[in-house]
Amino acid sequence: MKDKRKKRKRGSSLGFRIFDFYLSLGIKHAYALLYFVALHYLIFDRKAVAVSAKYVKLRFNNPGYFRRLKHIYCLFVNAGKNLIDLRVLERDFSKVYLKPDTKRISELLADGNGVMLLTAHVGNWQVMMRNLPQLGVKVNIVIRTEENAAVREFLNIDTNEKSDDQAEMKEFIPRDEINIIDPSKGADAVLEIVHELASGNIVSMMADTVLPDSPELTADFFGSTVTLSEGPFRIATATKSPVICLLTKRNAPCNYAMDINEITITDSGKKRKEKTQILAGRYADAMAAFLKKFPYEWTPAGKL
Repeated sequence: MKDKRKKRKRGSSLGFRIFDFYLSLGIKHAYALLYFVALHYLIFDRKAVAVSAKYVKLRFNNPGYFRRLKHIYCLFVNAGKNLIDLRVLERDFSKVYLKPDTKRISELLADGNGVMLLTAHVGNWQVMMRNLPQLGVKVNIVIRTEENAAVREFLNIDTNEKSDDQAEMKEFIPRDEINIIDPSKGADAVLEIVHELASGNIVSMMADTVLPDSPELTADFFGSTVTLSEGPFRIATATKSPVICLLTKRNAPCNYAMDINEITITDSGKKRKEKTQILAGRYADAMAAFLKKFPYEWTPAGKL
């Protein structure tokens, strides 16, 4: 059943100011504070705990009560560290490193193809988005209106110094290289997505985000099922665009690596509906394989 309730926002301006103060003392101080904040959410945020418990039961084969709480706590801590790293990135791009691993995406783009990147509430997807314009094409992010302002503010950073590892990256991301597509616009959004793919650009979508009244489907996930948005997979099969499941893993403070899985359907003999389901299954398999190796990269925003 689709969740039509308005999401409750976590955090406050005072809380962010406190974290900013600790971050000014050094990232280790912010991480230290995080362990207490994560414990607060474990005790008082029943909704986040309930959602996380569903994932923990699947991923860790239904552990006992106290072990389940331990896993949920670790999820909260890891999600918090990702958010702290994003705060660092907002202030100084050069202090957050993402290991370049975009060769396959570059090859597909060089062939003149638009590429659909399917991300998820797994890992730190914002870090990836901030780096994608270096590929030299327009990047389109499909995200709801209420999230646009924060995303625009985060992604459109106009001045940053580069580290030696980022020597080939542009000094800044021009605003015309990032485009936000609002999926709530329905057919207009779909037409824009199709146009951008046909123009050889990148379209990034969160395939595990299901909007109210939007079509959805399920796929196998750790012996159960995960609920996914049908739209991204239908568009990909209709346009015959290359599809990549793109996730990130956190190696160390402010240090990330990409996890790239090409899941494109090439069998032209199958019907479109069947292709859509197969593509969704490959996407879920890619997420599961990633989470087997990095179990705490899943975030409570995901839907099961």
